[in-house]
Amino acid sequence: MTRTSTWAFPSVIEHRPRSDIPVTDCPRRTRAIQRRLATLIVASLCVLLSAPASSAYFTNSLGSALPSTSDCDDCFDEVAFGPGQTIDFFGQTYDRLFVGSNGYVTFGSGSTEFGADLMEPRSAPPMIGVIWMDLDTRDDAASNVFVNTSPGEIIVTWDGSGRYSRNYSTRTFAQVVVRSDQFVIPAGEGQIGFFYGDNENWNTASVGFSNGNPYFSDGDEQFHFGPASELANTQRWASTPKAHVQPAVVPEPDVPVALAVGLLVAGLSRARWRGRQ
Repeated sequence: MTRTSTWAFPSVIEHRPRSDIPVTDCPRRTRAIQRRLATLIVASLCVLLSAPASSAYFTNSLGSALPSTSDCDDCFDEVAFGPGQTIDFFGQTYDRLFVGSNGYVTFGSGSTEFGADLMEPRSAPPMIGVIWMDLDTRDDAASNVFVNTSPGEIIVTWDGSGRYSRNYSTRTFAQVVVRSDQFVIPAGEGQIGFFYGDNENWNTASVGFSNGNPYFSDGDEQFHFGPASELANTQRWASTPKAHVQPAVVPEPDVPVALAVGLLVAGLSRARWRGRQ
């Protein structure tokens, strides 16, 4: 005898709330969740709005603040590459550089130049213009010039510098990486790197290489000459400029010598003409 069983879907499903959560607590729990979500959203916005302007730097490990350039107008500090580390810049070898408060580094000696100029016509010392303009770091804890050194590599950062005179309504964020000739450069990078944060300064900035000789150009390069704000969140790697070979110049003879040669040639030509008659 075969037995069959049938299962009927209930026409009514009874829902019973959990006895351990009182129904009256639901609105209160909802409000608590809403408050927590609001707190998280506000915190997230604060993090985004307070993101550092140095986000475009090569590195955020800025190192130590330089004593002079972090609190001055038109001054410089000296920084060495380290034992056995040198750089060939326009044919001259240097084992150190000088950091200027006005957005550049120089070789051979320091500089207090403040008015941005084109790279080629300027005079000594040789310069890497990073964001050369009239900057100011006086009496302001948020504007500093940092240096981070490792064997064969110097990283200088103008972090939050204001503009002359003690104007901190807009700030400058720039970083330069300078590597020695002995430094092993990673693939995709270069010997000198330029990096910029959220610059809002509209004053003219000069960027490039200068050999410091206004009468001779052997590789001076001008990367930028215009509002500093146009450099915001950009970067560039470049090779160190080497001295170019000057073309050989054949000296012109003195006037008396040239005159004597001319008379001699004329005399020989006249003698030949008479001999033919």
